[in-house]
Amino acid sequence: MRSLLVAGAAALLIGLPVAQANVYNFTYTNTDGSVAAHGQLTTTPESTPLYGSFQLVTGISGYRNGEPIIGMVPLPANLAVGGYATSPDGLWYYDNLLFPGGVPSGAPGGAAPNQYLDNDGLAFTVRDGSSSVNVYTAGTYIDGIYNGGYILTPVQVSVTEATPEPGVYGVLAIGLSGLFIKLCRRRA
Repeated sequence: MRSLLVAGAAALLIGLPVAQANVYNFTYTNTDGSVAAHGQLTTTPESTPLYGSFQLVTGISGYRNGEPIIGMVPLPANLAVGGYATSPDGLWYYDNLLFPGGVPSGAPGGAAPNQYLDNDGLAFTVRDGSSSVNVYTAGTYIDGIYNGGYILTPVQVSVTEATPEPGVYGVLAIGLSGLFIKLCRRRA
């Protein structure tokens, strides 16, 4: 009887919604191929009346022009949604927000509808952390890098939700099968 209660509790916990990070694949490139980046964004879902639903980008991995992306430029701890941070050099702004369904019209730091980033965009570092990149929209997407000088390049951005590896489901099925077999053996 006790094992039945444990199995029931486990099934209940498996079915409960859990706040978790979302993962999105991203790519961007310019028309002549001189700027190209790809990788994954780790996000947490957020929602406010001002912005509607959006994702706060908390992590990044991948490559830009063959150089590893080191990580996100952190946001200040007390930054309110709708606010923006200023880069360490004071040359650009960022808020690290992703809008998988497109930036809502009238949102602060707005952008053209159906774009994934607002005017403040994402900020991340490449190489050894000495170069910062800001990808944002200003009617078109822009890749801006500061590396002794500021270089702005128009780019096309694509963002898709990442799907779990098929092996994840296999491991889950094996684990649940093992629990079921153990429960059946105890009954017999």
